[in-house]
Amino acid sequence: MSNDRSDRAPGPDHREIYLIIAALVVGIALGPLVLGTIAPATYDRLFVLDGQGMADLQQQQDKVRNIKQLLSTSGATYAALEEQLRQLDAEKNRFLLDASRRHLNRLGGLMTALVLAVVALMLIEAVALFPRSALRRLAAARYMLLAVWITLAGAQPMLLRGTSSLFVITLVGVTIVAAVVPIATHTNE
Repeated sequence: MSNDRSDRAPGPDHREIYLIIAALVVGIALGPLVLGTIAPATYDRLFVLDGQGMADLQQQQDKVRNIKQLLSTSGATYAALEEQLRQLDAEKNRFLLDASRRHLNRLGGLMTALVLAVVALMLIEAVALFPRSALRRLAAARYMLLAVWITLAGAQPMLLRGTSSLFVITLVGVTIVAAVVPIATHTNE
């Protein structure tokens, strides 16, 4: 019996497990706790607002700045200025919330697509008759997709908010099974 990797079932090896661990570390590093604290503007650009949202925010801030200057030079009463500033801030906050929701929805769609791709790869591995080398490549692709999903979930935990606990527990269980248990036992050399 040889110790060659091609004699083994296409289960995880150390590289794939390290990939999952690295994804956890990168997700935490890119998350609100680390990147959000060290470089909040970068975190916002990556995970809160996309490029269009940032450009729209800049336009909104320019508009608010111009209106504030106009109000301060117009001779309006202090109460009128306060009311206008409150309205401008409320408008800016609504804008930020809407832009953030749109971006989170796009990231959530990406995460859903990653889960569906992992499930598709698992099904292909289970039913297709491929040589072991092809199964290893499919397994490596599955691990990479899982790593990207874990990284996104760690970097933007808001994506998991509103998700039922049962779904998250089931997803974690499927992820562990997909990462640890070899899927295909039949191969075509």
